[in-house]
Amino acid sequence: MSGSARRGEFRGRGTAGQGRCRKPRACARRDFRARTCAAPKRITINLSPADLPKEGSHYDLPIALALLAAMGLVDAETLAQYVVVGELGLDGRVAGSPGVLLAALHASSRGMGLICPAVQGSEAAWAGEIEVIAAPDLLGLLNHLKGQSLLRTPEPGIA
Repeated sequence: MSGSARRGEFRGRGTAGQGRCRKPRACARRDFRARTCAAPKRITINLSPADLPKEGSHYDLPIALALLAAMGLVDAETLAQYVVVGELGLDGRVAGSPGVLLAALHASSRGMGLICPAVQGSEAAWAGEIEVIAAPDLLGLLNHLKGQSLLRTPEPGIA
């Protein structure tokens, strides 16, 4: 934690040239409030290595899931079996983001599954023998990961 962080501040680290991740802060705080889940006062996220560029909204969903795992609301060992890609809206919806097919191919080559936006699930399913969890929103994804309500498995098709 940096000494310059103010009380209640959300700070991202390792974002080349930017210093902070502004959008994930808003997404995480609003979603936690919407789900009546008390978020910690200070959160530091290390996106290392710092010399690699990290741009785009596809980090929203992985950051939110990492925070939920750190808070004990999601099993971290379960999440470690997946590559996660997706933009998280302020209302908790998971929106499409570029690179889902490439992420699915990467996950498949590593023997991992993929968590992606529902609108891109059929695209990700083209990667072959890979478990694809296509989430319409964060709450649906959390219910799926906890086994309370399962999301349907997408079939290969056009996104």
